[in-house]
Amino acid sequence: MNAATCLCGFTELDDETLTDHLLLVFTPDDMRGSDGQVHEEGLALACFCGFAASSANSLDEHFRAVYTPDNAIGKDGNKHGPVNARR
Repeated sequence: MNAATCLCGFTELDDETLTDHLLLVFTPDDMRGSDGQVHEEGLALACFCGFAASSANSLDEHFRAVYTPDNAIGKDGNKHGPVNARR
């Protein structure tokens, strides 16, 4: 299986996935998503906004959805996203 790659050139490592990378570059310091609500992991795979996930991956996808800006520009000023994704 090939490692996933980001538009910025990041390639998955054994200890850092593409999702980890995307959450790092998109999560704002105040943890507020595009909807203005605070999104942070609480107890039992739940987000502070009330979203209840069925798995850790599902919770990560929730965070990616609320934190990723429409233009996919991260806090570092670069565009980020899976290489094979269309934006």
